[in-house]
Amino acid sequence: VVSAARDQIAQWIARPYLARTPVPGHRAKDVRPKSTLNWGVDHPADVRAFEVYLGVDREAVRKASSASAEHLGRSTKPEIASGSLHGQTTYFWRVDEVTGRGVHPGYVWSFTTGAE
Repeated sequence: VVSAARDQIAQWIARPYLARTPVPGHRAKDVRPKSTLNWGVDHPADVRAFEVYLGVDREAVRKASSASAEHLGRSTKPEIASGSLHGQTTYFWRVDEVTGRGVHPGYVWSFTTGAE
């Protein structure tokens, strides 16, 4: 059982097409309510676009699709404007990488905005 769990974790960590190094950083505090979100790309030559999700409910962001209210937009660059956010609010966001092989869901990150 331990070996199987370890193998699953290793596959998750090492899987390709996973957006990394979010800005604002995971669990960042005092983020400006109007910010640009950006991230690192695993294999830039293979990634065609990014689907970005943003909201105040972690599970809603985790389960979101392009038809969801949490869908912030699609970008061909590793950045997107957050729009105007409420101050002193925790937001969750996720970036899915889109390649010729399909859509690769990303981690759910969070940040908290500062005063408006």
